[in-house]
Amino acid sequence: MTFLLEWPGGSWQDTLRLTGLVIGLYWAALWLAVTFWAARDARIRSGSWTFSMAAVLLVGLGSLPGLAVYMLVRPRSTQRQRYLRTLQEEALQRLLSDEEHCPACKRVVRAEYLVCPACLMQLKRSCHACSKPLSEDWQVCPFCMVPANETARPLGGRRAAAARRAVPAAAITVTPAPAAPTPAPAAAVSQAPSTLAS
Repeated sequence: MTFLLEWPGGSWQDTLRLTGLVIGLYWAALWLAVTFWAARDARIRSGSWTFSMAAVLLVGLGSLPGLAVYMLVRPRSTQRQRYLRTLQEEALQRLLSDEEHCPACKRVVRAEYLVCPACLMQLKRSCHACSKPLSEDWQVCPFCMVPANETARPLGGRRAAAARRAVPAAAITVTPAPAAPTPAPAAAVSQAPSTLAS
């Protein structure tokens, strides 16, 4: 009977001290983990070391209430999220702006450019009749109304460009389409059957 009346594991004072030690170690581990998390989170959300140190002191000295205060005052987004949002906004502005961009190097080009001055990629063709820039999907030159598939030519090398500059506009001759044959007079047509009959 005396065994059942005894405190399990020894005296109740030893059990109370052991329980207090376990709870103390748990709170110490939790305090260190929360402080480390606050320092890491502050460094991710702000590049300022002052803000990181303030977060560590707030959470380290205030424990869970300090953590609640830090959660209220910390920035809403991380630096990476803000950077990605900035890139998305810039990409959207490029899509909505009137500026044209080179499909290869993404640099800003003018509408009248035939090639990109940075990467030398061909952007448009030139009209053979008026030398205006033509897009690849145009069916007719909007400046001289000549069909684009007949008059548009791809850009050549430097020699071809020099040759085009050297030839004056007056030297270019346009050959007219051959005229349709003129019909015979009606009198000649009416005499033909009579000659056949004779």
